[in-house]
Amino acid sequence: MIIYLTGIDGSGKTALITQIEEHLAELGIESERIWARYSPKLARFLVRGFKKRTISHDGDYNNISASEYNKWQMRKKKLSENKIVKFTLLTLFSIDYLFQILPVLRKLRAIDKQTVIIDRFVIDFLADQTVNFGDLSDTLIYKRFIRICNQFDAVLFISVRPEVALSRKKDIPGITYLKERDKVYRDIIKELTTGYIIDNNGPFNNAIKTILKIMDVDGHDNRD
Repeated sequence: MIIYLTGIDGSGKTALITQIEEHLAELGIESERIWARYSPKLARFLVRGFKKRTISHDGDYNNISASEYNKWQMRKKKLSENKIVKFTLLTLFSIDYLFQILPVLRKLRAIDKQTVIIDRFVIDFLADQTVNFGDLSDTLIYKRFIRICNQFDAVLFISVRPEVALSRKKDIPGITYLKERDKVYRDIIKELTTGYIIDNNGPFNNAIKTILKIMDVDGHDNRD
């Protein structure tokens, strides 16, 4: 079984995965966690230079203020209004990420564990680039990544209110950052035949129980 957890920062993905792993281990079910979020490699100097021209903290994106984030987003959106620039940057980032995930895709085909849990992957890339460049649903990379996710047993969007997420994680650059991504994630998850929305606003154990039912660990299915 391959399940993939995604969602905005502060949604509780990592804590949920840890609890799921512990529960599976108690049942004697082997599992492996894979983390595969995009980190610029080929494009790192371009991204770093653009950040340094826009934000302080030596381009440290994780410690920017809400006003700096808004300035950063405005510059990116203005830049992407040029269709040639948008196509070039999206192509560069997509190729960069494809090189990074090829080993992951090979590993997923060859892995012999009973359960694989993915923490951050292609949906997160699509969400980030949609925030950067606007709607990507008609692009080849979008369609390809949706096809990949539809081959998994379940893609779980961990749903929390942006205000709750902000209270949980202090290194997030403001509520706008979360609200933008929350909407994008919800739009993408609707495209998936294997997609589920997991409410994690309430008691933590409720989300765990829902996920375990989807995984059929308890012999139930809980698709909404």
